[in-house]
Amino acid sequence: MDRLVNVLAVELIDDAAGELRGSALEWPRPDGGGQSGAGSYDLDIRGWVVGHRLQVVQLELDEGEFQRRYPLDVKRPDVAERFPDAEGGEESGFSLTISTLTFPPDFDFVLRAVLRGRKTLVDFARIRGRRAPLRSRFKPRLRPVMINTLGRSGSTALARLLHPHPQIVAYRPLDYEPRVATYWIEVMRALAQPTSYRLQVTPGTVQGPWWVGPEWPVTPRGDDAETFEWMGREGAEAMATFCQSRIDAFYERYAQLTGRPDAVYFTEKFRVLTVPPLMWEIYEGAREIVLVRDFRDMICSMLAFNAKQRAHGMPAREHSSEVDYIRAIGVGVRRLAQSWQRRAERAHLLRYEDLVLRPTETLDGLLGYLELDASEEIRSAMLSSLSEQSAGLDFHRTTDSGESSIGRWRRDLSEDLQGTVEETFGPALKALGYEL
Repeated sequence: MDRLVNVLAVELIDDAAGELRGSALEWPRPDGGGQSGAGSYDLDIRGWVVGHRLQVVQLELDEGEFQRRYPLDVKRPDVAERFPDAEGGEESGFSLTISTLTFPPDFDFVLRAVLRGRKTLVDFARIRGRRAPLRSRFKPRLRPVMINTLGRSGSTALARLLHPHPQIVAYRPLDYEPRVATYWIEVMRALAQPTSYRLQVTPGTVQGPWWVGPEWPVTPRGDDAETFEWMGREGAEAMATFCQSRIDAFYERYAQLTGRPDAVYFTEKFRVLTVPPLMWEIYEGAREIVLVRDFRDMICSMLAFNAKQRAHGMPAREHSSEVDYIRAIGVGVRRLAQSWQRRAERAHLLRYEDLVLRPTETLDGLLGYLELDASEEIRSAMLSSLSEQSAGLDFHRTTDSGESSIGRWRRDLSEDLQGTVEETFGPALKALGYEL
């Protein structure tokens, strides 16, 4: 049986600041795979880490688009004996199993030490590897058109443009933001985690949604490694098969209800960045539209919409200051740019500005990418949908027109905030073809 996870490189990172007394990564080993048997989609990680002046209280795994913390819950008397004056030496060990389905197939992540009372984390180890694509035995009829974007970036306009095409199914895109595919992929990912599926054979409570599992390690592999590896492989693939069938069933049914027997795609928005990579793995012929907008204009729209919500007594996304808000949004901006860079050879980059100023050329490029019927009748219907007025969208708008929303940051942002957005969004703007 082929190994599903291969570890290519393991390295300890030099602690130049002297925050750590010592650390070790005992497993995995390069070319030794993630596990001892035939393998699953899981990866075992084992080692220890000790702080110098401050105790290490947690371990963080950081892959760039994904961060999660784990406890140090393995007794290490050997480490305590080696560093008798180090606080927490006895509780310095970690042993966990993670699902690599959280990561892209080529993964590269860092292990970080979380020090007591400190916000700054200390990188101490790096693991680079490759896993096999997730396998599904289901053969879907409809393929996804994933709209990967951030808020206030023109996704409503794009949904209006796509909706009239008879070969695309979208569930009421102007009324809701359906998350059918995201829902089922997240269900699959959650239940494929070792912290979930190992609960089948773990003593403990069965109250509440216990099957989802905690975020910390449970039940070591022990003497029954072969059973656990089978659960981590067969279980993940069976869940992928089932969840994909539910996505297809939903959109097949809606295609029938809306009279679209010739549909070949379904489309919805994806703002969970770990979902599109898995969709690419289980769908042959998937498509992804990375929808972006000048992030300086996007933040203006976000700030204006928040103010509009508060003025109407509605809940809005609060922030301690505009600077803090911009920097928080910067995390999503960086991740969106990274997702485009990772899949630029097969995804389609669509800029909001092109959709507003050059709709005909933008539509032609989009239909070419999707390889769909581009007859004059269909193109006319799609372009007409962009100019249709809808009272339900009035509250959604923060400018009089799409044209007036382009370059609004020059008049809406103070000079200080302009400097903040250029600093925060600059690398992503350049990566996506915007000028500073």
